[in-house]
Amino acid sequence: MPDLPFPVIVATLFLFGCLTMLHVHLRQQDRLRALPLRDTFLAGRCATSAPCVRCASTDKREFGLDDGEKAQRVVACAKCNRPMYRYHQPKQQD
Repeated sequence: MPDLPFPVIVATLFLFGCLTMLHVHLRQQDRLRALPLRDTFLAGRCATSAPCVRCASTDKREFGLDDGEKAQRVVACAKCNRPMYRYHQPKQQD
């Protein structure tokens, strides 16, 4: 096996590290996009504000699904950080 120069090894490891991080990020985004919509999620439960399945907490936090598209919001449990459902926020007029 020929000896590879050190900068080539570093560049190769950097490239594969970046590709791995991108792959993990895209898989996480796909999982968030596959979450049920709010109406579907709440239809299977009796209450209008259903508790978390994992920790039974009713505290929630929300965040945008994509930085560029803030109309799609994801609601997650504030205690255990488990994503619960998503919804579309109506666009605000300026």
